[in-house]
Amino acid sequence: DDDISALLAAAAARYKRSLSDELAARQLLKSAYGRGGYCNHAVKQRGMAALKSAKQEQARARVAKDKLRTVCASLQASVLRNGEVATITAAGKNMRAESKLASEASKSA
Repeated sequence: DDDISALLAAAAARYKRSLSDELAARQLLKSAYGRGGYCNHAVKQRGMAALKSAKQEQARARVAKDKLRTVCASLQASVLRNGEVATITAAGKNMRAESKLASEASKSA
């Protein structure tokens, strides 16, 4: 569970980092425009490129986070199911051992 929590935290941090990159790109894009309709096209192009890459990273991080959540949920379900199977198997063995002890006790009595 600690490993899964660490992986999910890392995926969330990657997604958060992509959000902050998007904000920085939007601020850069806004800084390209000055008073009176002036536009610094070099800064605008740099901002647009940064925004595009930030959005792509954001999408990749979101998909990776969703896939990781799905895998973790299936892994936890498998572990739980295996624990239930082990409990059922152990219960059968314990019942056979108890019935054997009971039959031995009845034979000796």
